[in-house]
Amino acid sequence: MRRRVDGIEAVGLAYLTGMVAVGTALAWPVYATPRLWLVAGVGTLVGGGLVVLGRARGWSGTTTALTVLAAYLLVVGPVAVPSSTRSVGGLVAGVGSGLTGAVLGWKQLLTLSLPAEQYQAVLAPFLAAVVVATASAAGLSLRRGAGVSWAVLPLLALALVGPAFGPVQPEPTAQVGPWLLPDARTVVLALAAVGLSVVWLGLRDRMVRARALRLASVTTAGGGGPRRSLARGVVRAGLAAVVVVVAAAVGVAASAGAAGVSERRVLREEVEPVLAVQRESAPLDAYRAFFADDALDAALFEVSVTGEDAPDRLVVAVLDSYDGVRFTVSAGSGTFARLPRVTGREGTEVEVTIRDWSAVWVPVPEDLERAPVFGGARADQLAASFFVSGSTGAAVQVA
Repeated sequence: MRRRVDGIEAVGLAYLTGMVAVGTALAWPVYATPRLWLVAGVGTLVGGGLVVLGRARGWSGTTTALTVLAAYLLVVGPVAVPSSTRSVGGLVAGVGSGLTGAVLGWKQLLTLSLPAEQYQAVLAPFLAAVVVATASAAGLSLRRGAGVSWAVLPLLALALVGPAFGPVQPEPTAQVGPWLLPDARTVVLALAAVGLSVVWLGLRDRMVRARALRLASVTTAGGGGPRRSLARGVVRAGLAAVVVVVAAAVGVAASAGAAGVSERRVLREEVEPVLAVQRESAPLDAYRAFFADDALDAALFEVSVTGEDAPDRLVVAVLDSYDGVRFTVSAGSGTFARLPRVTGREGTEVEVTIRDWSAVWVPVPEDLERAPVFGGARADQLAASFFVSGSTGAAVQVA
């Protein structure tokens, strides 16, 4: 049976759209690319839009869910994996990246230096989060009953994605009247999410009561109708109060951590990439082999520089531990993280052509600011397995 969206449900969809905008703004420090807004918009249409369409067309829950999944697979490559649009094979690979990214992409995102921009499939987790959150919220907000209030929770969860996956260091402090507000942007947006939720719950409850009174005034059946409406109103009010408390708790926790009231912790502090550095033979052992008669004249790699401020040297390996026998990389030498490629910046370009060099260590300039562009048949594989130590500046590839 087909149904139209009434005024109460339209207000709910407007609330959904506003919460997606707030969640996207909170995720901006993680990605810092205009494409994030495209991902959010498409995700909202795929998730919330198809649920609304399914309701209007009278689809079953299973049909709607399968349609949402099919639409996600159709758009994830072109929208969340821009590099997949280069060829038909790339589009097929983009679907695979979208599926794995939705499940495993969070760990890749945590191992990237921020902002991640459009690096590989890092936008896929956010697209999946928007689709799931909006589909769940739309499905709940279009219901008629006390459970509608639970639509707040998936949208609040979406708003937490940005702070949870964001940088370890908070954003700058802002002056608000006589007060200093640490990480002001996150605090304001978190409070906006809670405020939108409270306003929607209150407005919707008022509109539902007004509709119930109109229906009661024209009811000619037995006297049980108004009483049932009153009972449902009490249940709705109680459930809305519970949801408001949960929403406020989430918002206060997020804003308190951002503002320094409580200890601020993000997922990025807990995850490191799995590297093979400590399993490799000592670089100094290979270095001695370079002086053998048959290897003395071999070219390990060639370097060319374009632009000013050529580096004085390249960093090959940094060994910070000595056990009395050999130098190695210690467990506490710092986190090796991916460094996304940043476009649109000018500066000195250093091209390193690898010849007889085959170690896990990658020769790079000191103070490397952006990920290198790899060439050759294994370019994509090498780019995906390139890591840089934030403390020593040494780079490795573990492909």
